[in-house]
Amino acid sequence: MLVFEVYLRMKKGDRLSAGIGAAASHAADAANALWNYVTALKRVRRQGGEEMEFDLLVLEASIIRAFDAAGKPDEFTARTVTEEVFTRLQSAFNGASVPSTEDVATAVDAVLTERGELAVKEAYH
Repeated sequence: MLVFEVYLRMKKGDRLSAGIGAAASHAADAANALWNYVTALKRVRRQGGEEMEFDLLVLEASIIRAFDAAGKPDEFTARTVTEEVFTRLQSAFNGASVPSTEDVATAVDAVLTERGELAVKEAYH
């Protein structure tokens, strides 16, 4: 219970007493790790309704291929786009539901559009 109490206090902006010391720091680290795990994007739903493990490396590879196909081979930007897509999906679904492959494609489209990478967006599909 201490882990959740520390986490909730941190989210509310409460400052932990310096007297709590290292134990509170470790509890806060544990709370953050637990929260990251609970809200992590772990599964994705395919078009047929089947769920499968979400693999960030597969997403990254498809974005890299789209950059290559658009004649803009840039792995650094592709990785940055992948991170932005992942962050967007994690924020939108927050561990409460499973995104579909269409949700993933929509997030990729949005990030590429925001970055002005329209040729890459076209190549992604």
